[in-house]
Amino acid sequence: MAGDKTAALEHAQLAHRINPNDPRVLRQFASTLIVHGRALEGLKYLNQAFELDPIPQGRSTSCDPYKTFIYAYFCLEDHASCIMYAEKILRFDELTWGMAIVAYATQNGPQEVYDWGVFSQHSEKYSGTDWGALLTTNQARFDSDRFRALKNGLEAIFV
Repeated sequence: MAGDKTAALEHAQLAHRINPNDPRVLRQFASTLIVHGRALEGLKYLNQAFELDPIPQGRSTSCDPYKTFIYAYFCLEDHASCIMYAEKILRFDELTWGMAIVAYATQNGPQEVYDWGVFSQHSEKYSGTDWGALLTTNQARFDSDRFRALKNGLEAIFV
């Protein structure tokens, strides 16, 4: 797996060198940097991509870039920014929603999350989520401290 991550970074860097102003390349490069623990650097490229193309080609909303912003800010422990982007998203995937609600619970307290609109609007959709399996599948995307924070945060909310 480590080789795959290394190859992904090498390919993303090459794509960026070849086409540094393509928002699709910038978004992928940003995501790859975040996975490699370089979230602050990734945000630089994510912001560039967003300035060039706030609604990615073939999409009708900015939800996908917002999800990547949440991921980066979660990795940086910037809960306020996670919450800000979460409140802009119309359609979540499970992992992004999990990061958003953990960020909210960390900032405001685990019991407060139940009254947050983002939680209540999507809680039924994700009520059957096997968080343990989802986290295991995505563990490589986080450093050990952020993974533990996400795991513990979800347990505090759903226990």
